[in-house]
Amino acid sequence: MNFWLVASSPRGADQNPSRKSAGDRLCNYCLFGELLSNHVARMVSIRYAILMGSGRLWIIVQFLATGRQNRAIAAFKSLENLPKVSAKPASTANRYPFYSPRFWNGMRMGDYAALLSSHRFAVSWQRLPMFFLVGGCAVGNSVLAALQQWRFGKRIQHQPIEPAPIFVVGHWRSGTTLLHELLSLDDRFGYPTTLECFLPHHFLVSEPVFRPLLKVLLPSKRPMDNMPTGVDLPQEDEFALVAMGAPSPYQQIAFPNQPARGAALLNMEGLDPKVEAAFADNLTRFLQSLMLKKNKRLILKSPTHTGRIAWLAKRYPGSKFIHIARNPVEVFLSTKRLWRRLHEVQGLQIPRYSDDELSEAVHRDYQAMYHGYLNGRRALEPGQWLEVQFEQLLTDAPGIIRQIYQTLNLGDSTHLESDVAKNMSQRHSYQGENYQVPQETVADVMRRWGQYALAFGYDVNTGECLAEPSELRSRA
Repeated sequence: MNFWLVASSPRGADQNPSRKSAGDRLCNYCLFGELLSNHVARMVSIRYAILMGSGRLWIIVQFLATGRQNRAIAAFKSLENLPKVSAKPASTANRYPFYSPRFWNGMRMGDYAALLSSHRFAVSWQRLPMFFLVGGCAVGNSVLAALQQWRFGKRIQHQPIEPAPIFVVGHWRSGTTLLHELLSLDDRFGYPTTLECFLPHHFLVSEPVFRPLLKVLLPSKRPMDNMPTGVDLPQEDEFALVAMGAPSPYQQIAFPNQPARGAALLNMEGLDPKVEAAFADNLTRFLQSLMLKKNKRLILKSPTHTGRIAWLAKRYPGSKFIHIARNPVEVFLSTKRLWRRLHEVQGLQIPRYSDDELSEAVHRDYQAMYHGYLNGRRALEPGQWLEVQFEQLLTDAPGIIRQIYQTLNLGDSTHLESDVAKNMSQRHSYQGENYQVPQETVADVMRRWGQYALAFGYDVNTGECLAEPSELRSRA
């Protein structure tokens, strides 16, 4: 505001209204452009801050060209009072550009319309550009999905899912992504990639076109942490289910201010038969499409599968499960950060919930998820499942991989252990969150997550990893 007053109010002889010239008006227009470009630069990203620099230069040139050196100097100095675009955002979250793909960009028209109508089209006006962009993509997805169905429909329908998949499960932010990526280094197995999960309806026919495009559009790191992104990296299959229009708890990400509706989908208990059938059909079709392309046993990862293990074991006989756990206090705090960030960059609504409401949502999801998991693991056979700790994976990844392969009878792991050790040495730049947690927060989390601590080898008072967890075992 100071800048506007200095620039638009001439001093000395310039205060005579009769002496206003086209140069004055042009300068004022440039000043307005400077303020506008400042705002745009903040909204878009620091990479576009060149807009501000070019506006400043033009303003100073105009002042000097009309012989008003004093005003040029005053205007330049007054810029110091304007808010600056910092080189690093105040938030520790990584930048997720407006042009990067969202979970909904892979939807067909019917699925997108169903998502919107089920939430009464409660889209925030600030998210209208995303709303229209996803709608435009949905048209293209519908056409390409029809093309894939025409070309591969019958082959997908008759494709067996054999051998049954290996599922990496665990609460959000417990290390599932790291474990999934390490296991995927074994080329004897296949896995869903980011491209396949974002374009589940038509990746069999469209991948050559969209791979180079997504390489440009994807940021280098995930918005919530420093884990890398990439079109060919292993990805969470639940994102594919969302894009296919399957019932999923992740629909809540699009409308974070709406009441949660997907709790039953976290443990598959009490589901409407039609909802369960829709979920099962979409999951099976996606896995069939992957098997048709890769012809390898699949390694899948999704935290949402954690409470579904009994349902998945029944649906896909011979499936195997690897559960990874982490300090429950860190899991809780990191999950809150995850949802905040995903709602910011993926939501069709501006989040307006309180911190207490978010905390209760995390606790509620944990309870539903682990009610399903702790009951479901009783139905699994020896040698079908294993539980590991994130902390141990960080300190001895090759040893954890060896334990997984031996327990689940996955074959020789010698070569993979070497690749895992090399991969972990290349991750030295990764830094997790460093939480300074008030004692009352620790006490509150452990009061709610005590069962988790007991089940997976963590101190029930502090959440710290125990050296010899009594229950960290497979039944084998």
